[in-house]
Amino acid sequence: MEEVRRSHLSSESAVAAVGIALLSGACSAILGIHDIGAPEDASTGGETGSDAETMEAHADAPPDGSEAAPPADGGDAAKTPDAVATGDGGITPVAMGTVGAKVYATGYGEELHILQAQSTSEYWLFYVDDTAGEIKTRSSPDFVSWTERAALPVNVADGNNFSLAHALLGGVDVVHLVANTSGTSYATRHVRATIASEQITPSDIDIVPDTDDNGAAGSGGGTCPNDAPSVTILPDGHVYDVTAWTGHPNKGTTCDTNVYLSTAVDTGTAWTFGLAHDGYYVSVPSYAYSHELLTLPEAGVALALWPDEDNSAQTQFDSVGWAFSPTFVLDSGAIGTDGTVPVASAELFAGMGTQMSSDDWAACRLSDGDIHVVRHVLNGGAVQSFEEVRWNGSQWLQETAPPQVRSLSNTGVVLLAGSDPTRGMLLGAIGTDNSIQIAKWTAASGWAAVATLPATTTPRQSLAGTGCAGMAPHIIWTEGMGPYTMMAADVSSLL
Repeated sequence: MEEVRRSHLSSESAVAAVGIALLSGACSAILGIHDIGAPEDASTGGETGSDAETMEAHADAPPDGSEAAPPADGGDAAKTPDAVATGDGGITPVAMGTVGAKVYATGYGEELHILQAQSTSEYWLFYVDDTAGEIKTRSSPDFVSWTERAALPVNVADGNNFSLAHALLGGVDVVHLVANTSGTSYATRHVRATIASEQITPSDIDIVPDTDDNGAAGSGGGTCPNDAPSVTILPDGHVYDVTAWTGHPNKGTTCDTNVYLSTAVDTGTAWTFGLAHDGYYVSVPSYAYSHELLTLPEAGVALALWPDEDNSAQTQFDSVGWAFSPTFVLDSGAIGTDGTVPVASAELFAGMGTQMSSDDWAACRLSDGDIHVVRHVLNGGAVQSFEEVRWNGSQWLQETAPPQVRSLSNTGVVLLAGSDPTRGMLLGAIGTDNSIQIAKWTAASGWAAVATLPATTTPRQSLAGTGCAGMAPHIIWTEGMGPYTMMAADVSSLL
């Protein structure tokens, strides 16, 4: 990766490319960061000692079976953890079925595996189990009773290898799903489907350009097994994908951030598959491992986010790279080009001196001018402290962090919001005792712990949920030591 030419993206050119009121702040507002470095009184915090042995025994290992990286040394300074809510808030978890050996069946916290069909109001869950060659679906009217529906013929290694987006287009419930598929070869596949009368019908399953092992460029999948891709739908029907599996054989780069834009709009009644390269960001020094795409509907743009700067270890990231779609950069081409290396000091959380794993962060859009990115970081040898930055419509600002939760690495962080952004958002994380601790943020009061789902004797992991897509907030996770059980909880009463 270090052989790649570092074609830095200037903030001046980024601003010139935007051309919309939302993003028309000062030049530094696009790739410059305001007030999000380490605060003057920053401390490494956390308890002394290490959870390394416990973390190794938990679900911290990457899905490809490689050895998990040791925790970073977050310093020796001791800090009293924030208060934890002791009540469960009346929340009752329910089991949704077993998934065999798929510990990540429910996906990463920054991914979406759940939607609510607007035509029927039913919830739809997309997941994997030990059945090879398919992503399974279920629907439910209440998030308690689930009915198995048609599977999508897509082969993924585990649930963290796909994510979906949903929109009502032309009166039709449309689903776009991006999956990093494996088996006899690696490729990123894009699936388009529609939901009607409690049935899901795929209309397109196609390979994203330059991600197929059998293609001229080849896939980066063989050396990037952990990648979590993402997809989003703009209000005009254009679709964005992001994947790390684009092959760049001339440059020897894999596991980067490759953004694609659909060549046609989805009208709901029709869509013609076609994806064109629209952005290529090189990870430094090695990997990205997960991605998120958010739609800003009022502005009609997308926001891409990805972990970057894995300087301590390949599974620990110093910062989060970001770009709005009007500033997506291809470096004058796609395959064979050098790509763009964002300025490290302009990334989110730069200079904080802490690291996160690929599944210990999430983003939430409450409005186009109110976007939150929260990450759970290693401090004092344990995943404990949170850090947060917030987009206010023109710049990123550091926010007061949520209450601490001592966790095992890579168990997931999820942000949730309903249809009314004035009610704020929820944050969920799994404690080392396997409790699920939930905090609430509002613009008026900031963060406060609001509920704790009691601990279990078996591990919980792969915490995810409904995200900030406008449906009633629910969380999902896997539980057990294998075979794993999918669990769910309605947390909407906490918002």
